[in-house]
Amino acid sequence: MCGILGYISGNKIERSISDTFELALGKTSHRGPDETRRVNLEQAIIGFNRLSIVGENNGSQPISNEDHSIWMVCNGEIYNHQEIRKNLHKKHHFATNSDCEVIVHAYEEYADDFVKYLKGQFAGLIYDTRKKLIILFRDRFGINPLYYAMNSNKELYVSSEVKAILYLNPKICTSLDPLSIKETLFLYGSTSPRTVFKDVFQVHPGHIMKFEVGGIIRILEDKAYWELPPVIARHSDEIIKQFKHLLTQAIRRRMQADNTGKIGTYLSGGVDSSTVTAVLKLLKIPVESFSVKFDNDKFDESSYQKIVAKHLDIPLHFCTGDNAFERDFENVIWHTELPMIRTAPIPLYSLSRLVRSKKIKYVMCGEGADEMMLGYPVLMKKICSIKDKLKDNLILENLFVDNQISGKNMVDLTCAGYSTTNRSVTRQMQLVEIATKLSRYLLVQQGDRLAMSHSIEQRFPFLDEDLVDFLFSIPDDQFEILCMDKKLLRDLAKNILPKEITQRTKQ
Repeated sequence: MCGILGYISGNKIERSISDTFELALGKTSHRGPDETRRVNLEQAIIGFNRLSIVGENNGSQPISNEDHSIWMVCNGEIYNHQEIRKNLHKKHHFATNSDCEVIVHAYEEYADDFVKYLKGQFAGLIYDTRKKLIILFRDRFGINPLYYAMNSNKELYVSSEVKAILYLNPKICTSLDPLSIKETLFLYGSTSPRTVFKDVFQVHPGHIMKFEVGGIIRILEDKAYWELPPVIARHSDEIIKQFKHLLTQAIRRRMQADNTGKIGTYLSGGVDSSTVTAVLKLLKIPVESFSVKFDNDKFDESSYQKIVAKHLDIPLHFCTGDNAFERDFENVIWHTELPMIRTAPIPLYSLSRLVRSKKIKYVMCGEGADEMMLGYPVLMKKICSIKDKLKDNLILENLFVDNQISGKNMVDLTCAGYSTTNRSVTRQMQLVEIATKLSRYLLVQQGDRLAMSHSIEQRFPFLDEDLVDFLFSIPDDQFEILCMDKKLLRDLAKNILPKEITQRTKQ
């Protein structure tokens, strides 16, 4: 992954902003230490900090189309870029080997629908100078961050991290939004487009936004580009076979790199990350795993991590989570730019530092498996995490000045938003879990921000588009039978992992 920064003006760019832009771009150099570039256009400056993984020799950004009328920066990976390139190469000239270049030409070919063709994890900005449009887009689950702020309809600021926007314009209000803080407690994070900062906003996961860039800048559209697939009846044996194929395909896709070399995995000792690691080993890919250990047995899972490493005969590197709070708390807040509701992000900061020390640029992990295959105990009870922790959080409610909406109403309204999908209660709670705990917390405070703090890209096979669409296409009653407590995954894993791992309960 990388870091992007954009400054767009309703009028011609003033020279004074140029030096400030350079310094602001430097605030996210940890996201892309390999190269920094920018382009100065009549009404925009677009910059990029690069972590080079694909197109190492000629994959610099910003990238333009053939006549330089369309410019693009994208943070992330497009896993089906070869397929898109093949479909477009007869009508479009490709100047690089970069996976992200396909976005420019896909936009030329398919207009707003371009994002529907992308498979991967991404957040990006397109500037169409002819139509005077800025287009922001973000992957389905919000794996990659994308923030924006506006200044009296005359200036638009876009970045992978809030700190760069605030450096570009220190006058942007950084007062904390009481409603967003309250949402963070009850819903794991702010409801898009809000953030915890009053004047800074975020692009909603799975959305595309359009801004008009004339004498003024205004939002033209903010729409979702993805919806649940139709339900398809299949025989159980076919489902089991297809699941194995799609998970293997998802892992293969995430091996994308010019120089594959060794691949890292975050190994928790649970069935999710252990299966990803085992499949990589079966594919004969050199793997090194990374884990956190604790002195306290209540939190420590190192014995299970060692079982997996020994079974697969792979190197396993440990960092300790003890004393990390005192050492890294400030750094974690600086990188996450969010209120901390759990201490789990802190040892993950140490983990990404360890990965970087081994000269590995990206890691695969098991995040998303619990949400996609009903692995959380709360989902087995047909509720979701925000309901499960509601009673405890209500104790803290009186700490908030803004009590216009109660925490209970906040949770009820969020859950009600998924009750019109004509799916089972379990499916509805699964969708709430994805939209709250996964997208607002796990992929943020335990995902991108801490991995990128040390220039590490995290990849998520269980969030693969084809795999997710397949799982959601299974009829609800059949899905619960086959997948509850990740049964489908455990059945696959029992052939490649020890029973101490496949039969573990969630710790």
